[in-house]
Amino acid sequence: MAPLVVPSCPTITHQLGTDMTRTVLFLLLTCASAGRSDLVTSSLVTNALQASLDTGTLAGTRFSVSFSYDSSQVQPVGESYVQLNSFDFTLLGVPFTRQDIFQGGQVIFHDGVITDVTASFQVILPPNSPVQNITFGFGGPGVIGYIDLDGQFGSGSFLTGNMRVHLGTIVSIRRVGSSDALGGQPGIEIQLFSDDEFPVRDEIMVLQIGARQFFLSGYPNGDLNTVVFTLTEEEFAAVSCGEPVIVQYGIAPSDEVWQFGNLDKTILDQ
Repeated sequence: MAPLVVPSCPTITHQLGTDMTRTVLFLLLTCASAGRSDLVTSSLVTNALQASLDTGTLAGTRFSVSFSYDSSQVQPVGESYVQLNSFDFTLLGVPFTRQDIFQGGQVIFHDGVITDVTASFQVILPPNSPVQNITFGFGGPGVIGYIDLDGQFGSGSFLTGNMRVHLGTIVSIRRVGSSDALGGQPGIEIQLFSDDEFPVRDEIMVLQIGARQFFLSGYPNGDLNTVVFTLTEEEFAAVSCGEPVIVQYGIAPSDEVWQFGNLDKTILDQ
């Protein structure tokens, strides 16, 4: 009978070591390849929300939200839930950021189209926050809920999409003793200019300073690059230096705005 030959332990160990080395090398190459693929396909997209608080003690407050996400994570078909890279807005002078989000923090897509954005700010809030809670998207697509500092509930809404922003300047702010727009009463005229025309539309043109909106406007000499809004003296007294100045069409949040920086009352009659 032929003797039974048993492989020595060094032979088995050598074979296992060779197989393991090949496996580890394969995994490392696969991970490296995946990492390079992520770097190639990653695409950071910045978008905007136009938000409006419609009920409660902060009713009439409007603000814009800038947010970003990695579009390479969006599937062309079906639902996609993509983490927010940033989410920035200022509410009544207080800045909120992605780092302040307590719950949520996702952009939701259906067939590659944004349907909702979720972000809830509560418990741990920025210093001097004007609310105890403000939550986007949890009550349904485009829905805002908030709780003010007295514990009163309010609601609002937001629009998603690529916002078109035009830039402009505040040319002058002057007091007039008799305004045709005010039926001969004294008032304040704010003249605005933009290289991008203010087109004539079926919607009313709206001046928004902070949370307040004003509607009396006209084109001096028919120049579509210049518009003059007229406020009563009481209306002008109610707005504050430093509040953002924008123009849009319609009273609801819009995906197209003209921005003029912050209000500077010291230029009155200069």
